[in-house]
Amino acid sequence: MSNLLFTRRVRGARIIAAAIGIAISLGAFQARAANTITFGSNNNSCGGAVMCSTDGTHGYTNNGTGQAFKLSTISQWFQIDVNGSSQLSGQPAEPDKGSGGFLVLNDTGNAVSSFSLTITDDFNANTSSVHKCSGAQTGNICDNFTAHGGSGSYKFNTKLSGTDWDRCTQGTASGQTCTGGSGGVAADFAPNSVTYTWTGQNGSTIPASAYFVISFSGWNNDGWPPPPPPVQAYITNSTDGTVSVIDTSSNTVIATIPVGASPEGVGVTPDGSTVYVTNQGSNDVSVIATSSNTVTDTINVGVNPIAVAVTPDGSKVYVANAGSNTVSVIDEASNTVIATISVGNTPRGVVVTPNSSTVYVANADSANVSVISTASNSVTAIIPVGGYPVGVAVSPDGSTVYVVNDTSIGVSVIATSSNSVTDVIPAGANIFPVTASVTPDGSKLYVTNDVSDNVTVIDTSSNTVTSAIPVGAGPFGLEVTPDGTEVYVANSGSGSVSVINTSTNAVTDTIAVGNGPLAYGLFIQPVH
Repeated sequence: MSNLLFTRRVRGARIIAAAIGIAISLGAFQARAANTITFGSNNNSCGGAVMCSTDGTHGYTNNGTGQAFKLSTISQWFQIDVNGSSQLSGQPAEPDKGSGGFLVLNDTGNAVSSFSLTITDDFNANTSSVHKCSGAQTGNICDNFTAHGGSGSYKFNTKLSGTDWDRCTQGTASGQTCTGGSGGVAADFAPNSVTYTWTGQNGSTIPASAYFVISFSGWNNDGWPPPPPPVQAYITNSTDGTVSVIDTSSNTVIATIPVGASPEGVGVTPDGSTVYVTNQGSNDVSVIATSSNTVTDTINVGVNPIAVAVTPDGSKVYVANAGSNTVSVIDEASNTVIATISVGNTPRGVVVTPNSSTVYVANADSANVSVISTASNSVTAIIPVGGYPVGVAVSPDGSTVYVVNDTSIGVSVIATSSNSVTDVIPAGANIFPVTASVTPDGSKLYVTNDVSDNVTVIDTSSNTVTSAIPVGAGPFGLEVTPDGTEVYVANSGSGSVSVINTSTNAVTDTIAVGNGPLAYGLFIQPVH
């Protein structure tokens, strides 16, 4: 049983200390562990007795809306303003003066099967809500306490107990305990200790990462589904031999993962659980588990592996080996190489069509693209393109492949139905384009230009350049986010990632990462 002690005010009476106990369900049994966190009054942490977080980022939530509180850090935020006016700038007042609802996130990492709250109330005869006790505490003053079982997603049986129990006003009395059901329980208590207890009906629990609402007269058990996990971007830092992990919701680096030598290419599985990183200096591929952001496996491939792509069905991983003119095929389930395919000279780019049937490989020194059937793992066509093709991207419907030609400074447009070039888009003079990414609706193509330090925006309906966006030095890899609202660009010469808003085509943020970031490929987790 873990306990968190905190200061709280309710109904105009000051509650000196409280404890929340959480019983967590693990499989068929409950695990209980001793863990007590104690702290003093937070009355001055927000300029007065107002409910807020010490960092000023959390506040009162009305009917399940607004900023949620974390259950594990309740000591940092649990204060209540009982006079109906907020004393913190930007913090809404708590209108119910002790009986309002506050949105809470179960971030304990476990399903919560019971929830108990022990309070010590120092109300006195001058407190407006008190009355004379008429039960076990006759002759003393009492206040009424209630606990609600909830009518929403989480329904609980309820109890109120304590040595200062006077009488039940709702529910069934047994000793110094009042037991109710999902409808709730109420009891009178003299000043001192009162314990609320909620136990899930029919074994129900509050899932880890789910939201619920706690109120001050009881607990309103309406629930919300867990929020999706943050979408992470994996940026290879070629000079450092590391991968920077960016939380795209906050644009902060949350982890740095050591991998092999000179990492360059990135591919993420469709379920977002695994990342494959090509290490061209150590001739292998690092396998990263996104749940822990640690390397779980290393796969030996060809010489100087640069690019990598995972099939949308999650079954195979294709790695372009620039130094051996081959493509290694990895079985995703076993992380073993199951085939090696000969392609053109210096393969540097690889992409898989949305139906997982075809792989397109850009061969830089052959000025062509090899087309591979994933069913046979053999080359079925060779398509001539521009000078030194590097990056490849495919439209969301799979009808078009875009090939970025570095030295001829243009983008070849390939129709996948015929595997022929249907257009060439001039990207500009002396800009040396490198990689490309298509928006989810297929309307725009973003291209990094290494020498001119900008990103070109191409309208795919007309195959014309519409704008150029200045970014960091030496932009290399880039990808449009799954929702199409932003583009993340790895700037190899400035150790940073530029974030572009696709509505305005302007840089809205710059994130410092490691040295020599390349992020070549699809490096952002999908959204589910």
